[in-house]
Amino acid sequence: MSKNYKRVILLLVVFAVIFSAGTVFAAHRRRAPAKPRLKASPRIEQLRREADNGHVGSQFELGRIYYNGEGVKRDYKQAFYWYDKAANKGDANAQYRLAELFYSGHGTKQNYYNAAFWFRRACISNQRNDAEKGSAFQRGMDAFKSKKYKQAADLFRAAWSR
Repeated sequence: MSKNYKRVILLLVVFAVIFSAGTVFAAHRRRAPAKPRLKASPRIEQLRREADNGHVGSQFELGRIYYNGEGVKRDYKQAFYWYDKAANKGDANAQYRLAELFYSGHGTKQNYYNAAFWFRRACISNQRNDAEKGSAFQRGMDAFKSKKYKQAADLFRAAWSR
């Protein structure tokens, strides 16, 4: 009888310790101070109005601001959103940045096909002739046609920097 009595007491003590620890941690979580919210600057609000009205430069600039976290919390999804809008309107720098996001998987799912596609578009939109882009661009085209998308993305990236 005394063994069972000791086991019951021990079990009650263990439950009490576990329960009290859980409530202490829960109370601590409730008392944690809220993170301060970043208020958008008037410049960012102005850029957003212009970007919503279709201004490509403002769309690119908002993408850059969100990518770098300048005056706002870094947000790759917002950067992706604004770079995508500018890239679809033909901005070569936005196309390159969008390709970088696809390549790294920031703000979107990593996708080498889309990375290669947008690196290629950026190279073409960059207004340089094929001779200036060099053999990296041509090898990138060959890799893209062969469905070697990561290799194509790397080659188009190299062609962009020439």
